Amino acid sequence: MLFMAEISQGVHLATGTQRRRTRFWFCLATCALFLILWCVSLLGAEANNDQQSTIASNLIELGITDLMNIEITSASKTPEKMSDTPASVFVITREDIQRFGYRTIDEALQRIVGVLTSNDRTWQFTGIRGISRPGDFNTRILFLVDGHRVNDMQFSNARTDEGFPVDIESVERIEFVKGPGSALWGPNAELAVINVLTKQGKNADGLRTIVEYGTFNRRKAYVEYGDKYPSGLDVFVSASGIATDGEHRIFIEEWADEPGKNGGMAVNGNAMDAAHTLLSAHYGSAKLLFARSRRSKGDLWGDYDLGTFPVGAAGHFTDHRSLLELSYEATVSKKRNSRILARVFLDENKFEYFEFPLAGGESESHSWLKYDWPLMENYWRDGAKTEGLEVRYSLDVTPNASLVTGVEYNNIRTLLTLVPFDIDPKYNIKSYFLQTDVKLGDSKRLVAGIRRDDYSNLKTSVASPRVGLVWDVTQNSSLKLLYGEAFRPPTAWEVVYIPYYNEFERPEGAPLKPPLKPETMKTYELVWDAQLGVGNRLVASLFMDTINDLIDTNLYKNVGSIVSKGAEAQFESRRRDGSRSYLSVSAVNGRNKTTGRWLDNSPRFLASGGLSIPVLSDKFYLSAEGQFVGGRRALSLDESKESYVPSYAVVNLVLATAESNRKCNVSLGIYNLFNKKYYNPASTDVPPLTITRISQEGRTMRLQVNYRF
Repeated sequence: MLFMAEISQGVHLATGTQRRRTRFWFCLATCALFLILWCVSLLGAEANNDQQSTIASNLIELGITDLMNIEITSASKTPEKMSDTPASVFVITREDIQRFGYRTIDEALQRIVGVLTSNDRTWQFTGIRGISRPGDFNTRILFLVDGHRVNDMQFSNARTDEGFPVDIESVERIEFVKGPGSALWGPNAELAVINVLTKQGKNADGLRTIVEYGTFNRRKAYVEYGDKYPSGLDVFVSASGIATDGEHRIFIEEWADEPGKNGGMAVNGNAMDAAHTLLSAHYGSAKLLFARSRRSKGDLWGDYDLGTFPVGAAGHFTDHRSLLELSYEATVSKKRNSRILARVFLDENKFEYFEFPLAGGESESHSWLKYDWPLMENYWRDGAKTEGLEVRYSLDVTPNASLVTGVEYNNIRTLLTLVPFDIDPKYNIKSYFLQTDVKLGDSKRLVAGIRRDDYSNLKTSVASPRVGLVWDVTQNSSLKLLYGEAFRPPTAWEVVYIPYYNEFERPEGAPLKPPLKPETMKTYELVWDAQLGVGNRLVASLFMDTINDLIDTNLYKNVGSIVSKGAEAQFESRRRDGSRSYLSVSAVNGRNKTTGRWLDNSPRFLASGGLSIPVLSDKFYLSAEGQFVGGRRALSLDESKESYVPSYAVVNLVLATAESNRKCNVSLGIYNLFNKKYYNPASTDVPPLTITRISQEGRTMRLQVNYRF
């Protein structure tokens, strides 16, 4: 059994004594964490009593209060204050994105406690609370844009880098709801529901343009326009284009001495370009949402079926994502606060992959952009189209009880282009959900719900219950006791392609792999959410997540159960002088229940923090942000061999002009300020699984100029 003995020294093979010591320090760290939080809460309670009368005197002081009173729908599909939500909820505002210079969605998500983002130089992965399976393309997190599902119906993945369907400059805020959300949202909402809310015309203030330039010849152009007209029509539209040459030379140390591997040096294999378009329109109770994105990227790892190494880029892929939704929400009865929402939608995603013959060690043609299409050695494309509708109804059954219920239907057509055969599976999903919210006296609420999803291709149904007790301990603090279940269905790729693949490729007489079952997750969580004094918020949690019938992304079969349990806390502050800060710490123990092995890519300790302060008479904001990631176990198909990735810490620094009353704003960001050399574990997508860790980018910079007309 393996544990991390000393974070500063990396990770080591643990003896029985080391295991006991690690458990002792893990328990001690958890107890110390909550002791500190308890002491802080006592100080915050005193500050709250002394300063309560001054809260209304300054609008800046209401930053946290306003944040807690934001009405979100990501947790319950009905508007409710963040402080009343039966979940651990965080909001990343537009101001946070600007001050800390986040370039992509995944960079913004790293400020949330317990979130780990990593990549293998081709794909970006997001993990939460110690569950960050290498090669999992974010299939255990449900991503939404304005409440519209982003995870595609082909691979269930969601891109969080430049492949996300909405440019980060078009984002108004991000709602992050931890824990299982399948009771209302259905598949993939195991670890969290993340709703990315786009800007509205009333918040856009006319025409705005952005140009930026950065390291590796990164360049970007962005334009937006928004307005709310006297007729009531609210329109927001944006478009962007971004391209980068990528890091010129990437060293893969495991292949440094292997013949034919160019000394372990990959050259010009990481170029990328992307484009985004967004249209959002509101008129009365009607809303139109349209988003479209295309991203092309070099494939660093090349033709891995042949085990060759890309001296130049051996291939590239292009993914497309588009979504269209028309919705209408109306009040049925003001007396009962009853409302009905109906929406119809059409989604499409496409994925194309190209491979090119290598030049026998030569590297005259470095970038895949220089290749002509006839030189393609291999090509495949996958995709899915989804047509669907949802009808949702909510009302107050009594003065102390409310209800939301609805039905949803998805009709999916998928395409897999493979050699030597094509598959065109079709299936549908029928869903029904119900949730009640009952007040138990003046300070307690009980929330309970369930959803059933019927899959025609799996010939099975999955029920996902949820129950939560919210107790308002004081006027500014609440205790939440939560239980929920969620599921991830096998993707269309896993269900259809893998059985056919085995039928064509399996040894004579060998049986097909058994059909995949949906993996299911159960979560127990205790959350304390409190405002401490003026402008401060603290969220602390104890949790245990268990996933059964885990779908292995490399073996394509159900491989048993895993469990992740631990403690986490995040403190946020918004001060009257305009400064903003946050600090988060998490301690997690993630294990395979069958083997007892420490989970791959699962750091036992995570910490992050940020501070943004006004400088030069409030004309600028200087923002520093850092993240510490503990040592991790690397992926290994041979359980007799163990590999580890050492801990690391990185710091970013951003200097930006204040946006208020300015037509032109400038932002300069330096990422990985101290040029720290660090690694991420390799994923299952890195062939031929002989590489255990992959070096990450060193220091990079970005200069952005923002102009309002």
